[in-house]
Amino acid sequence: MEELYTIEEVAQKMRVKPKTVYSWVCKGLLRPLKINRKLLRFTDAQIQEFVQSQLRENRIKKTADEIVSKLNSKN
Repeated sequence: MEELYTIEEVAQKMRVKPKTVYSWVCKGLLRPLKINRKLLRFTDAQIQEFVQSQLRENRIKKTADEIVSKLNSKN
């Protein structure tokens, strides 16, 4: 069976505060397994999916910023 991580363990792995992990969950960026109403757990796959989505989003944003910058420098 796959290992399940608590909010605190995810925060340690990601080197952020647990409050940040709660924020990601509330925003729908990081999707937990809901054991019950108050108990959330995360798999390695969910954590990796979150990291990859953030990398893709940042790459896209960086590319868009580079294009705008190049367009502005031509004027």
